[in-house]
Parts: sequence; structure tokens; C-alpha cells
Amino acid sequence: MDQLAIAAEVDEFLATHTRTMLVTLRTDGSPTIHPMVGLWRDDALWFNAYRKSVKTRNIERDPRVCCLVLGGDDDLVPPAIVVHGRAELLPPGTIMPGTDGSAPAAPAGVSGGMVRKVASRLETNKRGLFRVVPDRVELLA
Repeated sequence: MDQLAIAAEVDEFLATHTRTMLVTLRTDGSPTIHPMVGLWRDDALWFNAYRKSVKTRNIERDPRVCCLVLGGDDDLVPPAIVVHGRAELLPPGTIMPGTDGSAPAAPAGVSGGMVRKVASRLETNKRGLFRVVPDRVELLA
């Protein structure tokens, strides 16, 4: 499958905004939403989650997801980007692009202590990485 071409302004928006609402599908097919920090790297949204979490189990069962990346840090207001795609759970030891395997710089609104805690849990495989490569992207203005 060919990689989706992302407009420069959409790419910049995704690279500079991390507040993301991840929508996965429950066992009955109904949607459920998970507030997340999503990092745009190498044309994909990257996330981490506990390996036993509901979101991880939902993705294992059905990888179809939708992500709403919000422009406001405090308000749920446009502009926003909707990313439709499939989530890919990555094997233990996967390193997020743009890092050297150490804890990445803290995204806006996330403390350095939280970043170190997550990095520690990634090292012990309590948490894992997954990414969403877009099939379709929409701008909500």
C-alpha cells in the first residue's frame, strides 16, 4: 500500500500538537475513547500504553482506530486533525523514531518525571509502543 501524502501544514500541526483522543472498538463493535499523548514521528502517530490495558486489547482484536489530534491545550475546540488508520502494536524493544532509546524530551503538559516513569515501564515491557499510520486525514476547522 502506498504511503498517504500528508500536506505540509497538516504535518506541522501533527508534529506540534500532542493532545490526542484515540478511538478503539470494543468487543461488541461500539467505539470507546482514550485520552492520550500522541507523538507524530516518521508519518505515524506513536503512543505507549500498558500491555494489559483495554486499549491494547482492543487494538489486538481490531486494529481499526481513529485519532482526534486537538489544537488547543486547554479547550476542545478546532482546529483539529482526524487521523483514520490501523494501529500496529510494536514488539518489545522497539525504539520510537527521533530518540536514541533514552527517555525523549517531555511533550507539552507532561512532566520529566512522568517521561522517566514511562521509559522505565517500557524497558521492563510493562508498557509497549504502538503506532497509527494514516489511511485518511481530515482537518476540522
